[in-house]
Amino acid sequence: MLTCSVVHAMPKQILDCLKQHNETAQEETPLYAQGFSIYKGQRFSFIEIKERYGLKGQAEIIFISSMNLSCSNVKVIHPPFKKVLSLSTTFIPLFDLGKNKNFLFGISGKSFINSAWAMENLKKGQIKDIGYPPNLETVANLAPDLILLYPLAEQEFSLAEKFKALKLNYVSFAEYLEPHPLGRAEWVKVFCQILECGVDIQAEFAKIANDYERTKASAQKSRSKPKVIMGSFWGGDWHSPGGDSFLAKLVGDAGGEYTFSTPKTAQTKVMDFEFVYSIFSSIDIWLPHASMRDLTTLQQEDARYKMLKKFNIKIFNYDKIRSENGGIDFWENGVYRPDLVLLDLVQIFHPELVPVQSLVWYRALQW
Repeated sequence: MLTCSVVHAMPKQILDCLKQHNETAQEETPLYAQGFSIYKGQRFSFIEIKERYGLKGQAEIIFISSMNLSCSNVKVIHPPFKKVLSLSTTFIPLFDLGKNKNFLFGISGKSFINSAWAMENLKKGQIKDIGYPPNLETVANLAPDLILLYPLAEQEFSLAEKFKALKLNYVSFAEYLEPHPLGRAEWVKVFCQILECGVDIQAEFAKIANDYERTKASAQKSRSKPKVIMGSFWGGDWHSPGGDSFLAKLVGDAGGEYTFSTPKTAQTKVMDFEFVYSIFSSIDIWLPHASMRDLTTLQQEDARYKMLKKFNIKIFNYDKIRSENGGIDFWENGVYRPDLVLLDLVQIFHPELVPVQSLVWYRALQW
């Protein structure tokens, strides 16, 4: 007899596999994430990567077992994995968990790295630079146990086919599509299910979620809501996060009023300068979310920024922690600690609610 916490939601591939091995499984339903579910049995487990969140937006079932077991119509991987290649620097903080730091064997995009230990291990040769984009011959010669793909671009799709032809293990998931900051962070559970982090990740994530919700509740009590604009110029136009993006969610949860909170879309909002200039007089706080050293540098990149100097607004950027190569920690540790990101924003929007303390990722800028 098969058992699980939500039988009707269990994919047919998993039900067939459980029947094949005379096994049962319990579902661990995510608290915030929409893109995955985990099903645990006695001898193996499954990760269901849901539609939109897998490679090419396709759903996928991953069968994980340290035993020599397999199932049809699912991706089969056999831990432990001690030589792991990461095609995104976003995954680096996950290797800080438990014993996994020694298992990061290669990385793509070293110029984007902020992590001090990862940079040091690169210099020592303990982590290999596989190039950006990844060099397929280098990857093949390293013979990794597992490759972590980041399905953000077309090149990742073609790489997956080549890895498959080389019989290299890879997994791909798009946590960046999650609309809730805690949903993005919760993908740490997927990582730890695959790499066996050796920590109580359920308890660790629960604490992060509780701290986030507590900070949010405090911010929502404030009577004032500063008007916030995010974004900067890119390719001649102004780009701002969509109203249903995780950044918009953070601003709202921190007690701010995001200028482009509608329409509810995750797509980036692209506008001409004239429109942005026309609304700047109503803005209280600007979060550029740009890679820059200072506002002078920003003005050198686009002279139109000088026209914004007349507006008396507060400016904070998210690059307080950055490496000498320009890697921004907001896109590493900030992804998995939304509770601390939220605390930064509450301190910016409502300093009266937070005891005086140093901001973690944001820093104030002056014209």
